[in-house]
Amino acid sequence: MATAKSMMDANRQKQRRAEDEEYLGSPSKEADLIQARLVIPGKQMLPAGLDEPGALDDIRKMYQAYITFMEPNVLDIQCKSISQLQQAVHAINWALHDMRRSVELPPVKFFVQQPAKASINDMVRVVIGCRPQFTSHLSMPSNNILALEKCLPKMSTDIASSADNLMALNKQLKMRVNFGCLNIRARNTKGRDEISYHEFVKLMDMYSIRGGASLRTRLPEAKEAEQLIWYLVDPERNICGGPEELMHGYEVTLAVQDQEIKAESMEPMGQRMQLSMVRAIRPEAWAHLNWIVAAPDRAYDWSLTVNAWENLDTPAGFNDLSKKLKIEVDQDWESILKIPKVDTRQLGDLQNQIRQIGVKSSVVIPYKLTPYVIEINITRAWQEGRMSDEPQVTWGIEFYASHWDESINHVCGGERRKDWGQGLKSIWPGDEPSLGLRFEEFLQTVLEVQSILEDAQSCLASQ
Repeated sequence: MATAKSMMDANRQKQRRAEDEEYLGSPSKEADLIQARLVIPGKQMLPAGLDEPGALDDIRKMYQAYITFMEPNVLDIQCKSISQLQQAVHAINWALHDMRRSVELPPVKFFVQQPAKASINDMVRVVIGCRPQFTSHLSMPSNNILALEKCLPKMSTDIASSADNLMALNKQLKMRVNFGCLNIRARNTKGRDEISYHEFVKLMDMYSIRGGASLRTRLPEAKEAEQLIWYLVDPERNICGGPEELMHGYEVTLAVQDQEIKAESMEPMGQRMQLSMVRAIRPEAWAHLNWIVAAPDRAYDWSLTVNAWENLDTPAGFNDLSKKLKIEVDQDWESILKIPKVDTRQLGDLQNQIRQIGVKSSVVIPYKLTPYVIEINITRAWQEGRMSDEPQVTWGIEFYASHWDESINHVCGGERRKDWGQGLKSIWPGDEPSLGLRFEEFLQTVLEVQSILEDAQSCLASQ
């Protein structure tokens, strides 16, 4: 016999399904709704999958939006509030992007880390706009060998062919591991917020084909960056010798039209910093390698990415950027991650060309006796160069080998193709002759750092 609680739960679920299904149909004529019309350019080249039944049903339910196809490329969107309407349109644009990416862009591959701190028999909570997580966790030490058991064979097999394609690119390349949070933009869970682990693995496989998720690498709580650095440099962690081994770096980026103008500075001499290495680049919108690893039992997901860009001539007026931008650091501020102040007044009319100004401050931490480092950085960004506005502040965690930036772009004399050494040893060095074993060692190091970051988060949260 059903209990009162189970009956109440069943009624709530029935009511929720009814509310969701309301938006799968047409609105009543009496409904007071705000309307927008979205016209997709290129009527004959619509994204694959847009015409499938239910392609936008998740968006309809999530934002309580009535979405009607007036024509194959014309959508009417109606919502009860302007905020819901804006969110729905934004979500539709992302959905269109994902559909196009599945056939037009370099593939994003999703992998799932075998859970070490949760049972595969437990459920995974998957909610749009949130990070997937197990509903329960086990209090036990991390098992990095187990964590790689399922995805290692596929990654080891794919890295050689992916590297071959990357070495053929006539672009500047940059490889990084980024730690962050998986963000779900679409899901096919039949309306359920909780699914089995095996269903979650299949969902990740679907994202590799159709899109619908991404890794959010810019994190919102910037104050955590400083706390994390102090945790990592504590001699008891045996990560590095202490604060004296840290390297500090600063970078200013001006977004001008479709290019970026960058200038860098190392540790300031006194209060005033001297910018150097002014250069212009045109970054490609999508990474040429983007492997995202979901770890719903851990504190962070992570990715291995290779981004590309083209070097350009610095636009007229920006050549002497190092003289026109004034950058200062408050040496009295006892922060280990100092945030410089920027004065752009000497840019004059050039400010009208700027879409965004970004200032990144980073601390690089040597990782034990390995060729790898951990970089913690904070970025402050002002839209359209309005320095009087409150900036958007984010932080990030990167992991990479200190030699990567040079080795990944190495070209032998007279060749066009990049050379990463026999068995990619220039990228993943080691004593093992097998690329698979050396790449496995690298991945084990990534998971070791992942565990340290998780321990740091737990420790700092309890303080």
